[in-house]
Amino acid sequence: MSYNPDRLAQMRERETAYRVPCSAMDYDSLITQFSFPQSVLGLRILDIGGGASNMTARLLELGADAYSIDPRYENPRRVYRDVEAYLSRGSLPEGEIIGATQTMAEFRTSILSNPERYINGTMSALPFDDASVDLIISNLAFSELLTRNIQALKRGASESYRVLKPGVELQVIPWGAEVVESILQGKPELLAISFALKSGLSEAEKHMQELGFTLQQEEIPEDPRGKILHALKG
Repeated sequence: MSYNPDRLAQMRERETAYRVPCSAMDYDSLITQFSFPQSVLGLRILDIGGGASNMTARLLELGADAYSIDPRYENPRRVYRDVEAYLSRGSLPEGEIIGATQTMAEFRTSILSNPERYINGTMSALPFDDASVDLIISNLAFSELLTRNIQALKRGASESYRVLKPGVELQVIPWGAEVVESILQGKPELLAISFALKSGLSEAEKHMQELGFTLQQEEIPEDPRGKILHALKG
């Protein structure tokens, strides 16, 4: 079998997705962090690594041409199980558990009603035409690859640049040195790879700039995870 780097990136991205907890982030929380146009009516918006978020469900209600892509949509029931397992660990505040449960219920209703909006796929191979997307958002997916699979991240950045229309953004949360610091915090066994993590961050940003993105980082109010990365396609 011949070596296919694109297929390899997709396989590794799928492997990474199944190694990390599946989130159920609420639209009302994310809308305060991402920068959306005043009206999303008719805009094609893609959520990369959407997990069990209700983001796509809410955007559809607002009239957006919204999609979520995640390799875990291969088996939605596993998404439900992963979130439920995460919530049952016993270390989360009760309010967060209730909120995530409600969010997942919205997600479940939406994926059953609009299965074509929830794509079983990877950022390494986005199933959209060139210059056809108005906004890409990603909560956690890019940062997870930053620490686990930099080549898949770079491929995802290339694909994002390809499908975005000129003059619009890829927005990534969380990003920056804080992401690396949070990974290393309280884990002395990882200090040996701290240089590799920081180098990966620089490598990813350099790749995005070479693609033609203009990068800007912005503080996320009351969120210590890192910054939001605005990658504007020229």
